Amino acid sequence: FTWGATAPLPALSGYAMALGFGVAGALVGGFFVALVDALRSGFKGRRGTRAVAGLAAGLLALRYPQTLFWGEQSLQTAIDGRANPAALLFPVAMQGARASADLGFGVGAAKLVAIAVAVAAGVPGGVIFPLFFAAGGLAHGCGLAL
Repeated sequence: FTWGATAPLPALSGYAMALGFGVAGALVGGFFVALVDALRSGFKGRRGTRAVAGLAAGLLALRYPQTLFWGEQSLQTAIDGRANPAALLFPVAMQGARASADLGFGVGAAKLVAIAVAVAAGVPGGVIFPLFFAAGGLAHGCGLAL
């Protein structure tokens, strides 16, 4: 991935930032687990939960098409606005040369919700690459916001 050049941070502020992002990551992870548990209890014993999961993923993809599939192919496009030649999805609408912080937060949050719904509904598939994509979107949003 191409992130561009950045100036080095002073040691103390770098450690403080790393600690802050570590705490934020733990909170996001806790939110994800709580969301999966809540959705599982809502889906328990009900028919059509996989259909509901598919519908939810489709509705989220209407606003954030990057949330479809795993996301590793479209992460570069979300980061800097350049289409990856091997991208599975069409290039997304960008605001300027780079994606905005709002787009990063939105894509990351939408992907977390889509993964949580799929996991709670028992849809087969892994969660590792999708979670990397969600984290990449959220981290990009944080980086642009700072």
